[in-house]
Amino acid sequence: AKDVALKELQLVLSQGRLADAEKALIDAQEELDDANSKSPLIVALFDGFITSVNVEGGDEVLTGTVAVQLADPNKFEADILVSEMDILQVKENGEAWVQVDALPGMSLPAAITHISPTATIQSGVVNYEVTVEVEPLETAAQVSTMFPEDFQLREGLTVTVSIIVAESTDVLLVPNGAVTQKGAQSYVQIVTVSGKTEQRAIQTGISDWQYTEVTSGLSEGEQVLVPQGTAPATTQEGSQGGFPGIMRPH
Repeated sequence: AKDVALKELQLVLSQGRLADAEKALIDAQEELDDANSKSPLIVALFDGFITSVNVEGGDEVLTGTVAVQLADPNKFEADILVSEMDILQVKENGEAWVQVDALPGMSLPAAITHISPTATIQSGVVNYEVTVEVEPLETAAQVSTMFPEDFQLREGLTVTVSIIVAESTDVLLVPNGAVTQKGAQSYVQIVTVSGKTEQRAIQTGISDWQYTEVTSGLSEGEQVLVPQGTAPATTQEGSQGGFPGIMRPH
């Protein structure tokens, strides 16, 4: 009786395993039929170009495997290093301009998309990596009359990025070299009608690596003296001419 009961139990277990195997076979056949019904042609969601192919014929491709990387030709970004002296003025979504070295005189509008929370330290110099994304080329063509009709951004292009941290329009400017500082007060040497020079106290606004805004103390047309041999002063390290970077597809 015990042998009969044992064999009946083994039969039930075998029937269960058979049912599981038959179901697995049906599921596999359905997956195969579904795969065979689909076109082997992969269509991208946007026009672009292939930047890398990570698989070869015969490779096993699992779910989640990145087989091909496709870049949108209208979405490029560049990584730059901003010094610790400047980084506190840089904000995400802030305005920037990208100068492509291969196209002198033409700048592309861009926006700051990422600021690294951690520093990059090289030879004791502290910098922070900042990513800027170039606006679509259609936008650039609208703001620049120098935009070539058939221009196309390419990976690896050398660029210089200027970040806008403050902006003023219709203001009075003087060369940085003309401004001297005594304590908290700024001064310039003006040239009078008689040709003599006199010191004039002024109030200043924002400045860049070349010019300083004068908010009061001077009038348009007055002449200021710039000492010979004085190089244009800089407001902050790293601001001269912008930050170098390399273009890459986003």
